[in-house]
Amino acid sequence: MTIDTGTADISSLQDVLGAMQSAKYHRNLRQLMGRMPFETPQLKLVQASIHRLHLEAGAVLNEGDEWGEGNRKPSRGVIIVGDNGASKSYSIQYALASLPPITLKGGGRHPPNPLYWEASNGEARAWLRDLLAKLGYPTTRMPSPELAMPQIAARLRGQKLTMLGCDEISRVLNPRNFPGRSKLAAQAEIVWTQIIQMISDPVWPTPIVAAGTMELVDTLHLLRSGSNVPVARGDLLRRCDLIVMPSLTMDDADALCGYIDAYCTELNVTNHLKEGSDVGNRLVNASRRGMGTALEIAQRAVALASVRRRGALSIRDFANVLAVFTSCSEENNIFLANDWTRIDFQKVAAVDFEDARNATKSSNADLEGLF
Repeated sequence: MTIDTGTADISSLQDVLGAMQSAKYHRNLRQLMGRMPFETPQLKLVQASIHRLHLEAGAVLNEGDEWGEGNRKPSRGVIIVGDNGASKSYSIQYALASLPPITLKGGGRHPPNPLYWEASNGEARAWLRDLLAKLGYPTTRMPSPELAMPQIAARLRGQKLTMLGCDEISRVLNPRNFPGRSKLAAQAEIVWTQIIQMISDPVWPTPIVAAGTMELVDTLHLLRSGSNVPVARGDLLRRCDLIVMPSLTMDDADALCGYIDAYCTELNVTNHLKEGSDVGNRLVNASRRGMGTALEIAQRAVALASVRRRGALSIRDFANVLAVFTSCSEENNIFLANDWTRIDFQKVAAVDFEDARNATKSSNADLEGLF
């Protein structure tokens, strides 16, 4: 395979790495990532749930008074879980950016005012500190829940957010970070109690979108220390819908091929994938059945093809993207192996695609808009 970076032909995987660092590659990748999204089942599910939650925020306590501070029914929430690469974050951000106005009694409309926030790795008190900073109250100290909660409530009331997206909560409530269930339960109690407070605030209840990996569900049922009471009380479980992001199946292969065609059209790349290449099915397996990962592999493969002088997409572009990010060998590369269905990619890939992607994100601050 030869890749044109604008000055010379290159042929090794190391040269592929160089091509993926070129300005043209990143410019074209940004273009693909910034295009209107495909209406995937994952995106439609999240968008419908979040929009419905937002519209419900127009309910009032006293029908005779205007909607506003002190006359709003307690809000609800939605908890979205799925594996890494399932398209949670992208779907949530898109849904928040396209929120409809809240329809009020009498025909009035209140404009959407959402805020999206992605948690960092750390403990629950750091999560509270970062939330305060996101709301405009920076502090270097780790606040106690008792001090943080009234400060958070005051800022939500002042900013009058109509929805708050709390993404990647599983980075905080990660069982691997806490050796005992009691320590994890203590962290979970802080996070879920704060979310209960935000949706229940008597002055300005804020609908909450909480998201993370599948481990998040287990933390809802952890018991408080010395009691049989779950850290997520019954009122939270009753007032939050739980959405599990659907995984890709082989039935999605044709749709993925259609997305690849659209990416090629966007960048004026010729699609030279052969009919028998099974690229859609291979992409399902290579992505570990995550829609977000599948789309990103496709975007990167088409952007890589666009760097070549001839601008033609081949199966080797997909193979190179996978090899660069996961360090898999050629015989265990799903896009190259004839007997690719035998490959358990979770076992043979030296690095997980999502882990490598996140490492690239954190080490390339100037490229942060790509991810």
